[in-house]
Amino acid sequence: MRVFVAFLIGLTSTVGLAAEGQGTSMSVTMTDKQQVTLSGHSDASHEVVLQIAKSKHTKQLEWTSQIEGEFTAQLIATNNISLGEGKVGKGLEFKVQTASGTGSTSYITMTDADPIPQGTIRFRPQKSDSATQPTIERNGNTVIIADIICEDGTTIPVSILIRKR
Repeated sequence: MRVFVAFLIGLTSTVGLAAEGQGTSMSVTMTDKQQVTLSGHSDASHEVVLQIAKSKHTKQLEWTSQIEGEFTAQLIATNNISLGEGKVGKGLEFKVQTASGTGSTSYITMTDADPIPQGTIRFRPQKSDSATQPTIERNGNTVIIADIICEDGTTIPVSILIRKR
């Protein structure tokens, strides 16, 4: 599995999110050219989700982490995703961990054979000097943190959210 990832935007940002349900919250604590970090709290009835939106290139795709209590969630662009047979490539790591270090990590790559479209990953800044550059935004219980820019110009939002299991 492979992905072509370009790291374009680098800013520090804070965005608040009050997720659905009692006892859940999440806010963006840091963004840079290669990652976004969120911190929050989730109760036993909720899960933290990385979501790639539905588009003409793909169905909606999700990776979930069931975690209870205070957590940190990170989406990291990296060159060290194992592709098998001793090869590594570019891709994304989605990490959700408690303060004690327990949690989960999902490794996400893109190839012609994968349902994830190939393209450029662009992390969104908190603020932009350009009217055409999208910024981190809250949409209900979802924080849109990045976009996949496909070769044909299609933009596919990438989000992290907390939702009921």
